[in-house]
Amino acid sequence: MKKLIKNIMTFTAVLSFASVLPAPAAAIDISAPAIIEEKGDLSGTLTSTMNYSLKGGILSITGTGDMPNWENYNYIPWRNEMGSIRAVNISEGITSVGVGALYEATGLQEVTIPSTVTRIYAYAFYGCSSLQSIKIPAAVTTLAGNALTGCTSLKTITFESTKCTINSTSFSFSESGPTIKGYTGSTAEKFATTNKIPFVSIGVVPTQAPTQAPTQKPTQAPTQAPTQKPTQAPTQAPTQKPTQAPTQAPTQKPTQAQQPTQWNPFPGFQWPWATKPPAATKLAGDANNDGRVNVADSVAVLQFIADQNKYGLDDVCRNNADCDGVPGLTGGDAMHIQKMDAGIIQ
Repeated sequence: MKKLIKNIMTFTAVLSFASVLPAPAAAIDISAPAIIEEKGDLSGTLTSTMNYSLKGGILSITGTGDMPNWENYNYIPWRNEMGSIRAVNISEGITSVGVGALYEATGLQEVTIPSTVTRIYAYAFYGCSSLQSIKIPAAVTTLAGNALTGCTSLKTITFESTKCTINSTSFSFSESGPTIKGYTGSTAEKFATTNKIPFVSIGVVPTQAPTQAPTQKPTQAPTQAPTQKPTQAPTQAPTQKPTQAPTQAPTQKPTQAQQPTQWNPFPGFQWPWATKPPAATKLAGDANNDGRVNVADSVAVLQFIADQNKYGLDDVCRNNADCDGVPGLTGGDAMHIQKMDAGIIQ
């Protein structure tokens, strides 16, 4: 009898406890496999030929080809772990560092860029405030705007490249630094001299091409020219030169002459930090001076208000951004720009 009473009391207690549990959730669809990632330990695919992994604060990118240029910060696979990344290793075979790849990776201290990289795109290392030095490989031809802006601890930039095109907004600089290291006679030295930045030579620009050309031409020209030119020159030179010179010179020279105004290496790319040529005239609301008025301009105003040192705007941008009729940049200008973007006001 006592045992029966005890069982009844236990059953009653179970029912009482169950009565306070929350109602069961809706049915869960388990047809698609769930992806569970341990925080701080990520891996995946960037392209059909490129993979990534993040372990212990070290981001490794392996494979071949160009790294993606992310259209939105939210698409970057390691965005939630950006602050914990302390080192980046990019393997040989990768040919570019994508737009915004390490955007505001504030803990980043070490970067390894392979010899195969030819382009470092805009905002690639923007806001990496712990980064003190970086080496630009010899094959790099383009260091885009804002690629290293906001790297407040940056002390040295070493350019192994002798002909790298350095955009004037690639990084923040002054007469006190950061120090540029590069070859004497290189574009890096010219950039440092023009902008009065400290420069340290790592040697003279290699002169292999000039030394090889004289050794090859004299050996080939005397042996081939006497035998081939009498027979080929009269037949080929008159037919090729008139056709090639008029067709190639007009088509190639205009495109090369226009190159300086189209320094952006990724035309058509649109996201809040994409760089655009400066607008020719004042455009009310165009806070980032990209020739358009959209939410990116509103963000630029709010960032400037929050931290002018980190998110500075030049005179043209501030003039454009001050558009609500009240002197000075305030949240009212940001709201006014959003209304313009929505078409509520003109």
